[in-house]
Amino acid sequence: MSAIIGPIVEELFFRGLIYKSFEQKFSPTVTIISSALLFGIMHISPFSTVFVGCISGIIKGYMLYKSKSIYVTIWMHIIGNGILMSISILS
Repeated sequence: MSAIIGPIVEELFFRGLIYKSFEQKFSPTVTIISSALLFGIMHISPFSTVFVGCISGIIKGYMLYKSKSIYVTIWMHIIGNGILMSISILS
């Protein structure tokens, strides 16, 4: 269940609220990178996940920019978390 609820909440906050508020003030590049950095920092425990979180945030920010749909990033996040949880369980 956390593989679904967590991504929805995170996407609504980072891409729905933060990205959208930055988008009104900054260029697409600044918006994508800034929201991705905040997303990465939120994933600070363990610290090694910050970089992965930033890269993931950049990819999802770009997809939101191109698609104009938060549903795309929500599904990307759900699928990504599902894959990571499956790998963790199987290993």
